[in-house]
Amino acid sequence: MAPEALGVTGTRENLLPTTDSDARQAAHRKGSCRCCRLGCLAFSAALIICIILTTIHRASEIALLHPFILALQESEIACRASKKALCESCSICFSSIVMRQYEMPQVDAAVLGVLFAQLAERNTTVLKDFLQGAHVVLADDTGSWMYDFLKSLPGAHARISSHRSDRDAYGIPLGSDLQSLLWGTLGKSTWVQLEGHHWDPLRDPLSSFRHAFDYVKYKISGRNVGPLGYSVYTDRNPLILTTMRNATETCSSRMQCEAPSATSGVAVQI
Repeated sequence: MAPEALGVTGTRENLLPTTDSDARQAAHRKGSCRCCRLGCLAFSAALIICIILTTIHRASEIALLHPFILALQESEIACRASKKALCESCSICFSSIVMRQYEMPQVDAAVLGVLFAQLAERNTTVLKDFLQGAHVVLADDTGSWMYDFLKSLPGAHARISSHRSDRDAYGIPLGSDLQSLLWGTLGKSTWVQLEGHHWDPLRDPLSSFRHAFDYVKYKISGRNVGPLGYSVYTDRNPLILTTMRNATETCSSRMQCEAPSATSGVAVQI
């Protein structure tokens, strides 16, 4: 029987029962929607601010690229002694001026000595690729020398990585300019790459957060994020180097770096 026949008039909504419970649920839904909108706006604003600050910071880092390469070219490359040999590897003797201009912990000099002098053979184009985060593969790391040498440096530690490695992948924190080095192996080859930020959530959560943000940028752009730029050389498109020079044949001086002083070169041995 039609509602009008029962003497009931009004719209369909008027016919539906309304209770306090329904009213509370409607108010709760409106409040939830408002919170979601505010949350999305806050997240979007934080993301935009983060992108702007990261872009400004990245621009300042990229501006350091060419001056840093020039400083490295002008630095002495000396032998780095160890218990195994008088000249096990090369190391960079930075001048006191360079040491004041850049943050160069001792381990950075050892890393750059191997990467620039021995692996890149002082080729500044390859060095630029390194500094921009290129995924570099030494095709034949005889006896895993480079892998084990880097592993022996102070601060090196096993870590997780999205890059495939037959042996444990290792990382080492560097100074604020070079940030971090990551390496691992595939068969007889050893791969290395400088990263924009170090990954170590327990010891350095802020750097690890920035590292995660760098990974997002890598997924979006398809380019590795290095300490001083971006590189098209990824693990899917690596920069392959076939040889690595011996330290005794490479170092410009058989002498080790001198002790720190205000006027001389600065010791960077470890």
